[in-house]
Amino acid sequence: MEEEKLQPVKISAVVRAVKEQGVCMLIDRDDEYYLVTGDFILKLRRKDMWRIQCKLEIEKRNVYMGHTKEAGWVQTTTEPKCAEVVEKYISLILQAAERPLLQPTGIAVTMYHDIEMDGRLYHGADGFALIRGGYLDMIPGKPELVRLEDYVVVNDTHVITIMLDDAWQENQYITKLREV
Repeated sequence: MEEEKLQPVKISAVVRAVKEQGVCMLIDRDDEYYLVTGDFILKLRRKDMWRIQCKLEIEKRNVYMGHTKEAGWVQTTTEPKCAEVVEKYISLILQAAERPLLQPTGIAVTMYHDIEMDGRLYHGADGFALIRGGYLDMIPGKPELVRLEDYVVVNDTHVITIMLDDAWQENQYITKLREV
């Protein structure tokens, strides 16, 4: 995908999500830019990558960085395997192109076992998917989502993991709707 076709991301929301994760990798490969955490892979414009890198105060790319209170962002011992990450990303994007879109249900899941959460429930041909609202906030506009097992592909560009199905299946409001 050419850089000019990539949509911008909301930098502050991305930085907040990365800080929440505590570990990330900025990949700079063949003039394409990716931000990788345990829960998402974002394909970025060059200037968005630079802004995120500056806001996070990360000096290195193509290595996993972990955040500590004492030293800030430091390189972890995890082997980066950038090529494998990009290959997995491309595979998910290509698979999503052939799948139907998810539709919003309008239901937000805010509690799970007395723990606050921000989950937004979507439905489609493969069932339901609960997506962390903070991750959807990283992408401006109305997201087009496609579910692939434990992931959703957003706007044919970004990959985000879904939340536990238990969080929506055990929700009291949804349980009551099933009974009706």
